[in-house]
Amino acid sequence: MFGAVLLAGCAGMVQRPAPPELTLAGIRGVELRERDAKLAMRFEVRNPNDFDLEVKSVDFRVALEGVEVATGATARPFTLPKNGRSTVDVDLAATFERFAKASRAIAEKRLDRIRYEIAGTVVLADASVVPFRRSGEVPSPSARSLGLPAR
Repeated sequence: MFGAVLLAGCAGMVQRPAPPELTLAGIRGVELRERDAKLAMRFEVRNPNDFDLEVKSVDFRVALEGVEVATGATARPFTLPKNGRSTVDVDLAATFERFAKASRAIAEKRLDRIRYEIAGTVVLADASVVPFRRSGEVPSPSARSLGLPAR
């Protein structure tokens, strides 16, 4: 009898998913406006779980070379296949001041690679929230794609 009760209790338990692993795959472009900038970024997202993840949204904060430059969220829901990968394109908003500070640091150091950190939350279709944080490096885009004059 105790075993039946234990099994019934376990059947109602929901497995908490491991957080998706996000990697900045690249900076696709920048649109400079009068007071702010829009960064088009591409992220690779890996689902480490052995079940599909129905993702309602992903909220991002992105830092480049230690400067938090942008925030944003995915535009629409998507499904991450079990143990699979997907790419997600996101437009992020940046204050002109922060974007310019990071761009100057990148241009002055003439970096071949840019250090990044992304952090935020993944909201699943069942409304559960999974936080994430990831850091790494990406190849440095050209000065032109960052909106800076070429040297």
